Amino acid sequence: MTSKGRYEGSYLDGKRHGEGVVEYGDGSRFEGVFEHGEMIKGKMSFASGTVFQGEMKNGAPDGNGIIEYASGARYKGAFVAGKKHGQGTFVAADGSHYEGSWTDDAVEGFGKMVYSDGRSYEGEFVGGMRHGKGICTYPNGSTYVGDFVNDVREGQGKMTHEDNSTYSGQWQQNQPHGNGVYTFANGDSYSGTWNNGKREGQGSYQFAEEQPLSSTPATPPRGGLHKNNGNNKIALVSDGSDKVNGAYTAQSKRGKYDELVYYNKYTHTWLYQIDSHGHYAIGRKKGGKACLCFNKNTELTQNDWVTYQDSRWQPAPALSVQFVDHTTPKTTPGGFEEFDPQNDGVAEALAVHSRFSNIDGGYLRDHTRNENGKAVYRNAQDKKELWYGPTGAWMVSDEAGVKNGSYASYVSSAPTECDSPEDADWQEAGLSVKVVPPPSKLQDIERYAQSNAANMFKDPDFPEIDASIGPNTISKSKTGVKWIRPTVLQPPGEPILLFNGIEPNDIMQGALGDCWLLSAIAALTEFPSFIEDRLFITQELSRTGKYELRAYNAQKSQFETVIIDDAIPCSAGAWWEPPKPLFAQPNDNELYILMLEKMFAKLAGSYDALSGGYPLLAWGCMTGCEDLQSWKRLAAGIHAGKWHKAQVAMEKIREQPFNFQKMFTISSSIFNDAQAMFSFLQQCDDLNYIMAASISGSTIEKRRTDGLVERHAYSLIQVKNISANIKLVQLRNPWGNGIEWNGSWSDHADEWKQFPDVARQLNYQPRDDGLFWMSWDDFSSTFDGVQIAAIEMPTRRASHPRA
Repeated sequence: MTSKGRYEGSYLDGKRHGEGVVEYGDGSRFEGVFEHGEMIKGKMSFASGTVFQGEMKNGAPDGNGIIEYASGARYKGAFVAGKKHGQGTFVAADGSHYEGSWTDDAVEGFGKMVYSDGRSYEGEFVGGMRHGKGICTYPNGSTYVGDFVNDVREGQGKMTHEDNSTYSGQWQQNQPHGNGVYTFANGDSYSGTWNNGKREGQGSYQFAEEQPLSSTPATPPRGGLHKNNGNNKIALVSDGSDKVNGAYTAQSKRGKYDELVYYNKYTHTWLYQIDSHGHYAIGRKKGGKACLCFNKNTELTQNDWVTYQDSRWQPAPALSVQFVDHTTPKTTPGGFEEFDPQNDGVAEALAVHSRFSNIDGGYLRDHTRNENGKAVYRNAQDKKELWYGPTGAWMVSDEAGVKNGSYASYVSSAPTECDSPEDADWQEAGLSVKVVPPPSKLQDIERYAQSNAANMFKDPDFPEIDASIGPNTISKSKTGVKWIRPTVLQPPGEPILLFNGIEPNDIMQGALGDCWLLSAIAALTEFPSFIEDRLFITQELSRTGKYELRAYNAQKSQFETVIIDDAIPCSAGAWWEPPKPLFAQPNDNELYILMLEKMFAKLAGSYDALSGGYPLLAWGCMTGCEDLQSWKRLAAGIHAGKWHKAQVAMEKIREQPFNFQKMFTISSSIFNDAQAMFSFLQQCDDLNYIMAASISGSTIEKRRTDGLVERHAYSLIQVKNISANIKLVQLRNPWGNGIEWNGSWSDHADEWKQFPDVARQLNYQPRDDGLFWMSWDDFSSTFDGVQIAAIEMPTRRASHPRA
């Protein structure tokens, strides 16, 4: 569309310049901004009924814009030379919609299509057709994950049907074709060849409870290896990846579930029980929820392993575990001979953390030397060496002393024969020694991240700049700040997940003073599935780094979609210091905490804007609750000892709904004595409201002699009236450790022995997990703040399974 036509508006040097209107002979009309005679930005209404509004160049849409067709269809996104090109969202008249990449007016690249018949597809497109890898969900609940060619299922893929039966294997023209495994809902399975959706040719059928017909080694008892007699000294893992292959030696110290735990000193991986049901996993952290692979069968030697690949868990039928009763063989199960000295599984780089600054730092292995038959590590910056001394222990000493035999040892480990220093016991020395990627590996990781950056989504509204972090944090950063994607944050070989069983102790605070926000999130994690189902629109790890979440906008009294990318501001330390998020830090490998915090930072304007705030406002933003109550126990005056209610003033909050640093309340005339407050909290418990409690003080998170922490939010879990003389409340410290109340009715207190019926009634289980009981009298004389979001939550509080 040219700019010719009847024009009314501003001119400059004889050319249309500024705001103006053009009306064309065919009935079309443009109203907007001109520069030197060219239409730059505005609204174009065509005679056909189609309307475009946005940026223009050479008379055509170019840049960001919205086009609404006469048919009712609508596109919002990027244009180039009049064509949809870049990222955009298209909604058709029949209700189907697509969000993702476009090329020359065609759907191409990565995106998500939701069809009018209820199907949805997220993955790769070419020429408007599904082509490449993707996930398709069908109206009946079935899902397909795998390859597509020219809009049909073709290649390798897995279909999960509505009855939970699955087919995993080769496809052609939407049908199983080639080799594949069909697993029935009852657990039976067929493995063999298929032709156009039917079993044809060679195959085998196995019943769910039937053992394979081939001979197998002796199997440890069902329920985990902790029931055996201790004869299984070596576990041989074979035909997995190089990350897990090899011999695992039984350790003297048992695991979390009193099971035998095995360690592979070459791959630095553990074989351990991951849950109370007897399932085993292989991972880099003993007892960790994050693992490299796990066995779906509680019989460990049964080959039912799955491994994490391509952002999802996939079967690993070749991986197996066997047990032998003798010493480690010279040939490992995968056929590997003795390890080459240059690749012997011993750590290449170590990070040493100590209270002594002259020992702290990164230590690189010196392949030209060894001491007493073991590796030598050198800290070039501080001129220190970590080596195996003649006393049979690892030690840190001056660089020169190692070579000439006269050395001064600063610290040493407990006596050990381990081949790598991170496996030694450094507890008495106060040292932490961990394996880290060497600089060359870090460079590979960074190069990969940079090469993949073009495929990643970048949020234009909350970019990777200092302003998004805030001046206070930037000025205080000693090492600088880097924006890092989660795939780089996670240790090599460790899968990162969006969710991995959300629990209250998932959260560790970072440098930001946003404990108010993290405690609010921790309180919501008390309600299983709420965060996953209600706050996250994006339900899986995003390959493009784009996430959609929900937040309640009090100004509009409605939930809105908030789009963010997954770039996280991190400290930029030395090569041996893995990058750490500046702010919230997950306890494990779950990404959801970082994404929630980033959503709040975007809403507030920066991460700095989260430094100080109110949990009640965060609850309102995440739940939509507007009945937010703050109760304070008064210390003086005519109402001393009573609990006074204040209500959050929502009309004031609506003025700035995402300013979490200002909370306005309306005082009430309600003053509850201790008995009335107990009854009120019982009602809130019965109604499944969100509740938290706190103790005022002069110092944030100050630990007290009674085990409690001042100016720290506790989740209020249960309020129980056992009898006239026994009224109890249960709380949780979201730190999830042994920092708990140590008075009456605390873990291991005498009251549980004196009143065994109460212990049985409450299913009392003493653990250092942050969960504890205390009497109402102690609570009401110690805690002086209670916060309540009066909304009935969809799942019962603290109903997570306790392993």
